[in-house]
Amino acid sequence: MLELIEEQRQRQLGEEEERKEDNKRDEFRNRVLSKIELERLQTVPENYTASVANTQRFNLLGNGWTVDAVAHIFKGLKLDQAPKKFFKTTLF
Repeated sequence: MLELIEEQRQRQLGEEEERKEDNKRDEFRNRVLSKIELERLQTVPENYTASVANTQRFNLLGNGWTVDAVAHIFKGLKLDQAPKKFFKTTLF
């Protein structure tokens, strides 16, 4: 009888440990970022992409380049080293 009680107690302790581990894992689960969070990460104004559908909004923000990163890259370029055709001013 005592063996059964001890076995049940050990099983309960094991289940409690499993639950604690599951709770720890839940803390680190991935979640979907909101549209505003994506816009902030891309350093564009909030609701900048509000005029398009949500799916397209996520695509635009996910596939885009961060404005500050592009500005940093171009800051290091020297104009005299760039090809002249790169700076064509006409649209046609």
